[in-house]
Amino acid sequence: SWIVASLDSDTVSAGGSVNVNLSFISTGVVAGNYSTNIFIVSNDSTSLIDTLDADLTINGTPSVDVSVGCINFDSTMVGGLIYNSLWIINTGCDTLIVNNITNTLAQFAVDTTSFNVNPFDSVLVNVSFNPSSTVAYSDSLSILTNDKDTVVCLNGVGIPPAIISIAPDTLKLSTTVCDQLITDTLTVKNTGTANLDYSLCVNTSSSLSVVLDSLNANYTDVTNIIPSRYDFTNGVTGTYINEGGGDM
Repeated sequence: SWIVASLDSDTVSAGGSVNVNLSFISTGVVAGNYSTNIFIVSNDSTSLIDTLDADLTINGTPSVDVSVGCINFDSTMVGGLIYNSLWIINTGCDTLIVNNITNTLAQFAVDTTSFNVNPFDSVLVNVSFNPSSTVAYSDSLSILTNDKDTVVCLNGVGIPPAIISIAPDTLKLSTTVCDQLITDTLTVKNTGTANLDYSLCVNTSSSLSVVLDSLNANYTDVTNIIPSRYDFTNGVTGTYINEGGGDM
């Protein structure tokens, strides 16, 4: 609650008085206008309940903060793309407006450049690194807001890439024996200067066109087991369904 009384109840002697302190608290409360009523219930037979109006206006400000001061990317192969992230935080009680996020080098990029951050909330910004040569990169993000401008440094290193070469590009084998093991060789070569990591997956399923051809050729195997199936009297393009009642 944004208003708290120092005393909830007390006894006032005849001819006396008591001071009750009312604390108006803006901590953790979003900027804006707030109104409420304070009810005082007593044993005064002529006024069992007295009502006071209480109003609080908070003219707050946003306050920008960031989760890290620098983003240091792992060493990345030239042509590769990796991501890191940055939280932009609003610790103030009014809306933080991020007008723009800029940087200089094309090798660094962000996924969003303008947005609002609600009071006591945060927004995640994804930052990418895509090195184009084998050098060290240094840049900075300039975060322009309605509070203050903030700078986050960016660092990354481009390393030589791995380059895959596969031979042959097609394997075609044939046999006239049913129970036979045939072995052929596939060569995976790395013509780059970094280690090449690869995995091999064998897909023995039919292509989509083969599956469709099979369904078209054998569609009656499916339709024949459909219970209470309706047929168009004029074929698949007809406008009349023979359902027995004559009303369709």
